[in-house]
Amino acid sequence: MAVSILMIEDSKVDAFVINNLLSSLSADVVCCETIQEALDALSKKAFDCVILDYYLPDGDGGSMLDKMGELGCDVPVLVVTGSEDAMTATEMIARGAHNYFPKKCLAEKPRVFLQCVNNAIETSSKRHWATFIDDMKKTMEQEATPIGELFDVLVSHLCLLVGAEAAFVLLVNKDGLADTVSISHKYWDMCKIPQEEAIKLVSGMKLRGAWAEMFHGDGSVIINDVPNHPSSVGVPKGHPPIHSCLCVPFKIGDIKGGICMANKVGGFSEVDRRIAEVLVSVFSFLALRNERQLQLSSMQSQFIAKLAKCSCDLKLVAENIEKKLS
Repeated sequence: MAVSILMIEDSKVDAFVINNLLSSLSADVVCCETIQEALDALSKKAFDCVILDYYLPDGDGGSMLDKMGELGCDVPVLVVTGSEDAMTATEMIARGAHNYFPKKCLAEKPRVFLQCVNNAIETSSKRHWATFIDDMKKTMEQEATPIGELFDVLVSHLCLLVGAEAAFVLLVNKDGLADTVSISHKYWDMCKIPQEEAIKLVSGMKLRGAWAEMFHGDGSVIINDVPNHPSSVGVPKGHPPIHSCLCVPFKIGDIKGGICMANKVGGFSEVDRRIAEVLVSVFSFLALRNERQLQLSSMQSQFIAKLAKCSCDLKLVAENIEKKLS
């Protein structure tokens, strides 16, 4: 699973020291020097952990925590500062920080610092899975959720849990061509192709290119160098670049399709493949259940309509008999 860390630190020296320590985690680290820069970064990307300096040019750690709370951002925050004031530490924890670490201990206790970071990342991972399970439970409690809504739920969770920049769902139509039925919002926003033209491009696609490898082999496919892969056919002008992809095929009743995740920093791993396959398996079961419920609901509606018609016909017969008898 991808590890993405947002570091908010205005001191270049301290940022260098922290970044050097984080290198052992092989994490994707985004550095910001102000609260505003950090808020912009949080609006564009999902992070597993935030490392927050207390004193910043446009506010302090407390104000950053408050703003994150207002935005409903529950990413675990590790406050790192030169202050050794116990009251400050207590205040930060009370305002939502996951933990607090003095800067002077970065050199003295680097392993303790990394353990604090790992604890925050683990907390974030548990939250992601808990959210996914909760969303699935809510969906299963509904009588019959449209399959398009199920695709949207799966796409958003896959991006978070696997660490992909984008994800999209394809269904193979009766002509053997692929139609895109769900795309992560961020990726759609990145597309510079005019909307009307883009909608045409994502429908009726031939099964070729890197993503189509999942339909030509025995299962899911990882390609971490898409531009140089033998099956790559490039992307249209204005289309966001695809550097790496993880594609998982599925079958829901008579429906055949696939889910593709794209652009993970450092490339996709076997762990990512397993996570994606598990999620797609759960999704397929849920979608099949809902498809059957929709069919059952339709059958019930037809049955009720027939009963209503029969009742109406019986009423007319009874009225006619009464008229003849009178």
